[in-house]
Amino acid sequence: MATVDSLNYEEIFFDLFSNKENLKNNNTRDPDINLFSNISSLNTKYYLPNEIQKNLKISHSKNFSVVHLNIRSMNKNFDNFRDLIQSLNVSFSVICLTETWSDDENLDRNSLFFLNEYKLVFQNRTKRKGGGLCIYVHNSLIYKIKEDICMNSDAIETLAIEIINKKSSNFIINVVYRPPNGNIEEFQNYFKDLFNKSCIINKKVILAGDFNLNLLDYEKNRKVQNFINLMFRYNMVSLINRPTRVTQTTYSAIDNIFSNFVIENNFHTGIIKTDISDHFPVCFVSQKNDCNETDSIEEFIYKRFYDNIAIDSF
Repeated sequence: MATVDSLNYEEIFFDLFSNKENLKNNNTRDPDINLFSNISSLNTKYYLPNEIQKNLKISHSKNFSVVHLNIRSMNKNFDNFRDLIQSLNVSFSVICLTETWSDDENLDRNSLFFLNEYKLVFQNRTKRKGGGLCIYVHNSLIYKIKEDICMNSDAIETLAIEIINKKSSNFIINVVYRPPNGNIEEFQNYFKDLFNKSCIINKKVILAGDFNLNLLDYEKNRKVQNFINLMFRYNMVSLINRPTRVTQTTYSAIDNIFSNFVIENNFHTGIIKTDISDHFPVCFVSQKNDCNETDSIEEFIYKRFYDNIAIDSF
């Protein structure tokens, strides 16, 4: 596998959201340009696993965070993924996996795929091999499955949850997988319908997954352009702007995290360099945790009383 640092990504992938050339040409009144031009956090970096906590400063009590990996088989790669998560010494709020390749009808009860401190929500691909999605939700969060926006078709697979938030608007976390040969029109129609649903309006939305659309081809690929423009239309910003899948001969930016609440400019993103599968994990960390946790559990302290009544009873 080619090393990430051996490729000059700055020359092959321009910043979609801060078009400096247009700013130089005095197009400063264009709202589409100015909307994202001052978001300094849109600068994804690569990190080794032991660099994550120091650089992204993830603390579950202080940050809301999401990590995604196309795992390409839970049976084959989950042990290595669990080792990676444990080695990071951080607790992501939500962990998303695509291409689980599972047909286990009781995946959430299978101890082989247990993650300490997390509950598992999953959706297997039906009647076809491959695919499959799952979401690990930290035990401290209150959530419900959004079955009305889940999808399982030849063109797109999605699994969505809503995190209940008493402090502000709820979070919608939607893990997405687009099969490489999936119908692109049906794929885009899903998002057109999604963002017009009443259950989405006025809520914070995160889309995490493998979209199988290479953002490096933005200038020359009409499908990629249409998809990015569609996301922009609903204020969904791509947070990952570096390649996420690297082989000896190719590199592409197909794994991504999109969000509609990045204007606050208080987040970090990262790509974790690991060879668990042929995709790198991508992560998002909000520097302000405005997502409530479950109510604290009352603590009981047990004591032995040595009084006369207790002695007589003994």
